[in-house]
Amino acid sequence: MEKLVQEAQDKTEQLECLKKENGQLFLSLKEQRKHQQKLEKTVEELKQQEAIATKKEQELTAQLSTHEKEMEKLVQEAQDKTEQLEYLKKENGQLFLSLKEQRKHQQKLEKTVEELKQQEAIATKKEQELTDENFDLSKRLSENKMICIVLQREKERLEGENDLLKRDNFRLMSYMGLDFDSLPFQVPTSDQGGAGQNPGLVFGNPYFGIQESSAPSLRTIKKCPTCKSNLADDVFDHISQQHPMETLSLDCPICDKSFSANEKQIFEDHVFCHTL
Repeated sequence: MEKLVQEAQDKTEQLECLKKENGQLFLSLKEQRKHQQKLEKTVEELKQQEAIATKKEQELTAQLSTHEKEMEKLVQEAQDKTEQLEYLKKENGQLFLSLKEQRKHQQKLEKTVEELKQQEAIATKKEQELTDENFDLSKRLSENKMICIVLQREKERLEGENDLLKRDNFRLMSYMGLDFDSLPFQVPTSDQGGAGQNPGLVFGNPYFGIQESSAPSLRTIKKCPTCKSNLADDVFDHISQQHPMETLSLDCPICDKSFSANEKQIFEDHVFCHTL
């Protein structure tokens, strides 16, 4: 009996112990469930992160492929640049040689410039001398021009006087009825000499030689305005006797144009116009 009681007590103690363990296990189970939920949540997050990582890995793979292609391009460009660099090195060597030649040529040019400067200095000095000489010549030319102007004015004055004398001579001859071309003498030129010439006239004295000519005196010779015959001082007697019924007229000795006696001024102007 005591054994049974003792066994019952032991079992009761074991039961109590089991209850405690069961309570502890229940609490532990709750904690494990909570922890499991946390783990499940963590797993979900990890899955999402894994999906994101996978997607990112794909993107990185694509970028890596792009970078590889770009790297290949860069390598090709680097090779091209290397070839260009080699070409530029060769060209640089040629330019260096050309630069040496240009420096030599530049030295020659500098020497030539110095020579040209010396020549320019000589030319400038000579130009100054020529300028001074030109100034002297210009001064002399101005003086000669002034002298020439004075002589030209004197010549024009003498020519004007000569023209006036010739016109007066022609007018007098026209009034006297003389034909200038039919005179038995010639008017001497300025190259002919003679004691009877006026040295101040360019074309000579238009009356020189008339006095020594064998022709009748100009004062005693007249021409009939009607019959064109040479007359003496009794010209008006001749007209009244030979042409009593005709009207007295004045005929131009150049063009034979007739003018009435009361148109004497018009006749003179007409004859004068032939001399212009």
